[in-house]
Amino acid sequence: MPRTMIRVDGAVAAQLERELASRGVALTVRTEEPATTITGDLHGAAELAAVLDRLRTLGVGVHQVVWVAGRGPQT
Repeated sequence: MPRTMIRVDGAVAAQLERELASRGVALTVRTEEPATTITGDLHGAAELAAVLDRLRTLGVGVHQVVWVAGRGPQT
């Protein structure tokens, strides 16, 4: 299971953490202005796609997605 880091626009930590937790995604959200970093273990490409889709729906711009341990998500 790869450790994933997603870097997004703005200081949106509280909003994102509540939103992701309500969908059962256990990710840590930390703001270091002017960006927010989301890290955690995602279970496959489908879960990553769901998180990215939700961010897009919330109007949050994604700057970067990096796998910081292990390999990228498996399908």
